[in-house]
Amino acid sequence: MILSKKSHDMLENLDKLSLLPYRSDNVKDIDNQQGGIMIEYSKEDLLKLYDEFGSVKKIAKEINVPKSTLNRCFEKYHIILNKRVKIKKDDLLRVLKELGSVYKVADRLGVQPQTVYNYIDKYGINMSKFKDRFPYSKEQLIELYNECGSITKVASKLSRNYATVRYWYKSLDIAFNQSGMTVFKELRNTPMTKTHESVLIGSVLGDGSMWLAPHSNNARLYVRHCEKQLGYLRWVHGLLAPFSRPIKLTEKAGDKKIGDCVVKNSNFYSFYTIAHPDITSIYKRYYKDNYKHVDDSIVDKIDLLAMSIWFGDEGSILRDKNGNPVSCSISTNSFLYKEQLILVDALRKFFDGTISLKKQGGKYKGIQRDDYIIYMCNKKEVNKFLDMIKLVLPECIHYKLS
Repeated sequence: MILSKKSHDMLENLDKLSLLPYRSDNVKDIDNQQGGIMIEYSKEDLLKLYDEFGSVKKIAKEINVPKSTLNRCFEKYHIILNKRVKIKKDDLLRVLKELGSVYKVADRLGVQPQTVYNYIDKYGINMSKFKDRFPYSKEQLIELYNECGSITKVASKLSRNYATVRYWYKSLDIAFNQSGMTVFKELRNTPMTKTHESVLIGSVLGDGSMWLAPHSNNARLYVRHCEKQLGYLRWVHGLLAPFSRPIKLTEKAGDKKIGDCVVKNSNFYSFYTIAHPDITSIYKRYYKDNYKHVDDSIVDKIDLLAMSIWFGDEGSILRDKNGNPVSCSISTNSFLYKEQLILVDALRKFFDGTISLKKQGGKYKGIQRDDYIIYMCNKKEVNKFLDMIKLVLPECIHYKLS
């Protein structure tokens, strides 16, 4: 096929993006009625582009296509775009007085803390009337900066959003060196903490997935949960700050076909992390041909935080007639049988009861199931285990634990 100069330019622009997995499959040149070019993307590619650039306008500018064309693509796949949040001054004063914390207000309103700070400045609100504007004193922030050497590393150490930490330093008139790098380049050059690593390990064992784009040097983590678990998703998102991107509604409620059945589907929310070398190290260790795998090293990698997230994602409880937990299980269908035996060894670090692999019954799509789950029994030990991880997991997910 002979391409026009405009088509060649578009393909050259797309080649620079690390987000499109297979350019030849995802980009099609179609003559429209005006003789121009229209580019088509899969829903997955559009979501990745939107997560990377944050707006249709920026995507259109980056890949050199009309904004109206991209808007039609988003409408075609029923993708919900984030709208600018508007908070009235009276409403902001009311919730600030009630909750006393910018972070609690942000959680209540479903926005980033920086958004709340922006409105505080816009309305000229005197925060001295409210407690906890800054969770750290000026002296503590200076000490942290001297220890870490940059705002990005302070944000990583505190698991806080980069823009939020930078706002603290500017508001308290604390001097810091301006970096010549972009925020994303700074973050990629900032090592993750042990807490970040534990969240990554727990997420890989659970509902999280890692992805390495063909044109990218580093992998990123993707986490997705239903609306009922949105609070839990925000908790995981916060633990991965400043490396986590904004949470977005990625699938609207409605009918969904699973096999031969049609089920009612709730809203689903998700977020990506930035692409980072430390995520790449975990990806290369525990992914093979884009599928999850584990080896003996996972036994030492799993700590209580990773264990708690793993169970929060994949755990379930069997209760007696009075509703009390008597046994529990962890879904490990995505791992091979020999790998599940390794996971059993890792689980023994936290559970002293009986652990076994139990074959799942029933059929899936007309085929007899042949996979296993980890089964844990001994009522006393089950309750000790649940009480232990309940101390780690947020209250919004405790409905799965009691």
